[in-house]
Amino acid sequence: MTGLVVDLDPLAILAQSTRSESWDPARLAVLAETGGCRGVSISLREDRRSGQERDVRLLRELGTGLLEIRIPPSARAVELVPSLRPDRVVLVPERPEQLLPETGIDLSAGATTVVEAVRALAEAGIDTRVLTEPEREQVKAAHRLGLTGACLLGARLGACRDDASAAKEREKLVECLTLATKLGMSTQVAHGLDERALARLRGLSNLDEAVVGPALWARALTLGAAGAVADCRGLLR
Repeated sequence: MTGLVVDLDPLAILAQSTRSESWDPARLAVLAETGGCRGVSISLREDRRSGQERDVRLLRELGTGLLEIRIPPSARAVELVPSLRPDRVVLVPERPEQLLPETGIDLSAGATTVVEAVRALAEAGIDTRVLTEPEREQVKAAHRLGLTGACLLGARLGACRDDASAAKEREKLVECLTLATKLGMSTQVAHGLDERALARLRGLSNLDEAVVGPALWARALTLGAAGAVADCRGLLR
């Protein structure tokens, strides 16, 4: 069965922009784990516009499930990882205009910074993956790099608004997942997955994990909005 990993970045972004404890990622992560998720994922950007070191340390103390952190492949970010003790690290591209990853890292280009980051994290004994586009060559490159897992971007599937285009993107994911499994790699689809995309991933036996963020928290607000309004009205009485 495909496990669900909850992306805490939407909460961390709100926490930073509002300076409010109401969006504390660690506190809400505990609630997410009671719902049966496999674990949580949070970014540590260079500009710290989302997750903070404090969030990761608290998640490590409070959580019982998987703790995944996403970082850019920079020496500064990699050096910080061992002290935070995550279960897994995912290297992602960081661009000032994007708060959440919208593209993957091109492993076929053999970027020196990525290779050095993977090597350093491996020496520290940390399970590492790289977010890539859902393409067979990217999976092969990840395997050559020594990565034990393939992390495929789900944004293409999430952007599909008709069944025909969705079927094509799903088939590309299936090919990548099948190849990764044959190569002995675990599999994950992350970022850009809405409820429609999740339904399209149903039944994929080679998919180990799906990472969901904005869509999940939007659904949480939708389902809990009426109760929250009633609670606040009660506090005013």
